[in-house]
Amino acid sequence: MNANTRDALLQTMEPSASSQSVCPLCRGDQHLIRESISAKELCWLYEQQLGLDVNKLFSGVDSLKFMECLACGLGHYNPSLTGDGQFYDRIQNQPWYYLRTKYEYEFVSSLITSAESVLDVGSGEGAFSRHLPHVTAYTGLDMSPEAVKKAQNNGIRVINETVEKHAESWAGRYDTVVSFQSLEHVSNPFSFITAAAQCVSPKGKLVVAVPSEDSFLHYASNSPLNMPPHHVTRWSDRALHGVARVTGMRLSLLHHEPLQDIHRDWAMTVLARTMLGFGKKQIEGLGGIQNRIRARVASILSRQ
Repeated sequence: MNANTRDALLQTMEPSASSQSVCPLCRGDQHLIRESISAKELCWLYEQQLGLDVNKLFSGVDSLKFMECLACGLGHYNPSLTGDGQFYDRIQNQPWYYLRTKYEYEFVSSLITSAESVLDVGSGEGAFSRHLPHVTAYTGLDMSPEAVKKAQNNGIRVINETVEKHAESWAGRYDTVVSFQSLEHVSNPFSFITAAAQCVSPKGKLVVAVPSEDSFLHYASNSPLNMPPHHVTRWSDRALHGVARVTGMRLSLLHHEPLQDIHRDWAMTVLARTMLGFGKKQIEGLGGIQNRIRARVASILSRQ
């Protein structure tokens, strides 16, 4: 079983042109509609599991279409509804949201040599900088004023600026650009990822970590944080190859994180539910005695 995070390391090369179309990554115009998701049920999951009222973010929307681009494999939602500042302010105050240490931080830091300049896109409070004692210069970008303030109070350089705006003045200036668990939150990944690539120096690298659609997460139904307004795209290995194509970079490494202890119980629960027929839809089994019995059996099996 794969773990729930991938890191993609891309090296700069000659830029290539991309076609215009509707996929938010590759602009392809051929899609499969995988699923129709009830906005009412999704809002209910956010309320029940996280105590978050997201109804206003779905105003006027009855359902969302989950689509897969046939050209690059990116999974995305129509409409693409992203969380606002209030939504993220409430989530980021949870102790599990911004972890100070992660497997991906340790792994990616091993790819960065001494005396490199690093740009961290979607940096939060700049936790990754603590894993880079040998780095000459670290800059973080984050849209949360609270995260920026906390970083600055700790002497970490984090700027409240989009990567698109940053690229206007800092194109080609960083040896390494990283983005941890950010790409899946933006409604326009093409704009985000091409701007990040613009910030990379001619011989530099771009590292992207995203939740893996090729892991147990693909079968984790009723997981609101893996759906809008939190995650608005779903990333397979094939889609990460699409990132290389749209940025004109060479994909030199694709790494799957081993299953971490913090996710083990969840993974076992998903596996047990899958054995009992769950995991075919992103929202399923919310009512009915049969579904409740299956869910109870899955809970017992996951503890064996």
